[in-house]
Amino acid sequence: MEIQTHADKCFDVSGASTDDRAPIVQYGCDNKAHQRFRLRHLPDGSVAIQTFSGKCLDVMNASTEDRAPLIQFRCHGNPNQRFHLEPASRGRVVVHTAAGKCLDVREGHLNDGVPIVQWSCHGVANQRFYVVPARPWPGM
Repeated sequence: MEIQTHADKCFDVSGASTDDRAPIVQYGCDNKAHQRFRLRHLPDGSVAIQTFSGKCLDVMNASTEDRAPLIQFRCHGNPNQRFHLEPASRGRVVVHTAAGKCLDVREGHLNDGVPIVQWSCHGVANQRFYVVPARPWPGM
């Protein structure tokens, strides 16, 4: 699946990196593997979101602070890798973190390379995302 932002861009593992701590940014959708994700439903009702390299989206250092960056990291199942998807208007979703905050395109910027961060939930467009199917590719 792709996760599309208010700027008509996609969540992107920066530089198509397979490294732990690679930042998640918004970038023009290009239908490449590093913009594809898989939801893994967990017993507690949350989801883990896996990247093309099999790593998980992760709120860096299990931070509870605003501006904490979203990264990819080896999957370990701790709360900072668990998310709750809440339906929002027009088919979009709000992605809640374990800290009770929301994923957010930092400061609502429209440019490529803007980090995805954790921020206090406020309901503005930069915290609402489209989750859309993507064409299958090997390994997922």
